[in-house]
Amino acid sequence: MGKKDKVIKQKYWFCRWIILSVIRFQKLYFLVWGILILGAIVCFKTEIISLLKEVLQ
Repeated sequence: MGKKDKVIKQKYWFCRWIILSVIRFQKLYFLVWGILILGAIVCFKTEIISLLKEVLQ
């Protein structure tokens, strides 16, 4: 049990460190939002393209 708890705690601290780093540094904050927005655009673009292919066939 102790080793599993330690691994979970380490993952929690790493995630917490990542989140706090992104919030503290403005450039990282904008970089993360840019990546999320670009990812959303790519997903929507592929969905729209596949939808148009199905409609046209």
